[in-house]
Amino acid sequence: MFYAIIFGEQDVFHNEALLGFFLSIFLAFILGLAYDAYDTHPILKLLAQILCGVLLVLTGNEIQLFPWPVLNAGMTIFWVAAIMNSINMLDNMDGIAKIGSFS
Repeated sequence: MFYAIIFGEQDVFHNEALLGFFLSIFLAFILGLAYDAYDTHPILKLLAQILCGVLLVLTGNEIQLFPWPVLNAGMTIFWVAAIMNSINMLDNMDGIAKIGSFS
């Protein structure tokens, strides 16, 4: 994002797809901080993950697998939530492995 702002030939802030992508990343980052710091409820976490997927769909960043836009949007939202949960699960397993090795 910084490279595109500094060296980009066009105005980055008018690129809706790029802004949606980085807004979704920022929301996921804030979600991760809140989850680690305040131990948020799993339903709130799932809703935020779905919101990340919806932001991507609304800004034109979606998986194009099917000829039907509704199915593509649903697949994108599902994929975002699934990937975020799988990364979180791997992070939790890694944390458990590190704690177990010190005791």
